[in-house]
Amino acid sequence: MEMSHENFEELCSLYVLNLLDEVEKERLESHLQTGCSLCGQILKQTLEILSLLPYILPSEALPLHVKQKLMEQIQTEMKEKAPRPAQHIIRSTEREWLSSPIPGVEIQPLWSAGGRSARLVKSQPGTVFPPHRHRGPELVYILKGGLLINGKSVKAGDFCISDPGFVDQDIQCEEECTFLLISNEDDELL
Repeated sequence: MEMSHENFEELCSLYVLNLLDEVEKERLESHLQTGCSLCGQILKQTLEILSLLPYILPSEALPLHVKQKLMEQIQTEMKEKAPRPAQHIIRSTEREWLSSPIPGVEIQPLWSAGGRSARLVKSQPGTVFPPHRHRGPELVYILKGGLLINGKSVKAGDFCISDPGFVDQDIQCEEECTFLLISNEDDELL
């Protein structure tokens, strides 16, 4: 059905109040895209008038039951939009080993949030990790093989915790090693 220009002018006020159905809204928006200055002016004037309404109407307190209902609606909407706790399973078949900037080292990123991350690290014998200072606690669980961390040998099943501010000066891979590393992403390389 073809609409007259008068029909478009009538729709402008309803458009500003978001009272058009989808078909009417699409028709008016298509018409506005043609660059109709008259309808554009009507929309602008209607928006200006609408923005003045709160200043024209008398100020009255909401009845208690209306205020309570409004607050309940707001709380319901906030709960619906709030992120729900979730569980994520990252299957071994969904991960790949990625090369690292450190020669002889590959990583599998597992998780990252709030500047911390968990990853699997696989290093070849003779690999030397650069000295670094921990910005937060670092957790290392050896899954296979072993490392020499600051002169201390750690093997499969061992768990190493480094406090924030601690400096790892000398980490070497004694044999092929795979470990779980949980650390800050912004540890300082020295």
